[in-house]
Amino acid sequence: MSTNDLRERVISFVKNIPSEANPYLVTAKFLSDQLQSPPLPTWSRWVARLTLLGFIIMFFQACYLLYVRINTKHFRFFTWNSLGLLQLDVSGVGAMSYIAYSTVAIIDLAFKETIRRGQHDQTGELFLNGVKYIIILEWLWVFLWVRACQLAALTKGTLTRASRCIINISLVLMSLWPIPPIFWAYVKLNSEYIHIKDTIKPIMAELSLAAPSYTTKTYNQAHIWIILMPALRVVPHIQLACHYARIGLESYLVFLSLVCSVNLTSILFD
Repeated sequence: MSTNDLRERVISFVKNIPSEANPYLVTAKFLSDQLQSPPLPTWSRWVARLTLLGFIIMFFQACYLLYVRINTKHFRFFTWNSLGLLQLDVSGVGAMSYIAYSTVAIIDLAFKETIRRGQHDQTGELFLNGVKYIIILEWLWVFLWVRACQLAALTKGTLTRASRCIINISLVLMSLWPIPPIFWAYVKLNSEYIHIKDTIKPIMAELSLAAPSYTTKTYNQAHIWIILMPALRVVPHIQLACHYARIGLESYLVFLSLVCSVNLTSILFD
């Protein structure tokens, strides 16, 4: 979105305000709506509630699985297989992943509900909604690594000490590399949203302050333009917000493509 695009959009909106409406209140409401997520249909709320119930069930099931693993003393976060490679406990790590993701998802859904009710804006939600899928990515990589260890064990080969160190370090690096760019991208996205909000909120306050004195006889549309002029400063922040959102999405896509490629390769050469 360019400055001209934003200007044309605002001009079109203000010019089409119904004559019987208070233009200051309508414009303030328009700006407020731009800071919120688009309204969702009623049926989506029921879907969200059912999804929330599913995550609650997942949380307690995963907690029970982890409790059983720990109580029976079968839980080991990681061990070493016969080749000396790092081998993660699938059941234990899987349970921990389910607990972590269901917890974040429950918080995220609750956050979205407060936004829908107008009790909160999107500050923080943009970050939380963006980074929560990292847990799924990490679990995919764990599953893929376990499969690779199983295939390597079937070959009944041997590895030198240097090879084991390189492979094990590579596992850690490959699993962690997407976290910094994704975190950074969504922190910056949230920061740009805060800049946009901090620019728009004073304009909304000024419009609301001018609303009580509005009369059709004294109304001058130029007054609204003067109040809205500072809103043009949000354009660079909107462009940066889109840029950071794109970086976050592309980081996810690159990591998923890598996981799918490695998994497909292991299947073909199994």
